[in-house]
Amino acid sequence: LYRVAEDIIDRVGIRQGAIAPDDDDQATAADQIVGVTEAARMLGVTRSAVIKAATLGRLQGRKIGKAWALLRGSVERYQVAQDRVAAGRAGGLAARHP
Repeated sequence: LYRVAEDIIDRVGIRQGAIAPDDDDQATAADQIVGVTEAARMLGVTRSAVIKAATLGRLQGRKIGKAWALLRGSVERYQVAQDRVAAGRAGGLAARHP
């Protein structure tokens, strides 16, 4: 229930224009912003992992109060990078264990 409430808060802030993750404070289309729960689902990781990645700057977004507004494109690029790393690891394992 808490996660649902947090996502609702994120979406309301986006719709009201209170959340704009760009440094210029330019409005970003609501469909281009995702909350932590949706990003975690997209990436197949935990909410904690998403928050850690955002805190470390690996995901672009902005923390508003306790909620994060993450750029969908950043989450998608992060997924591609994760896939490349996983493919590299799988290729390395296959080369070591023919």
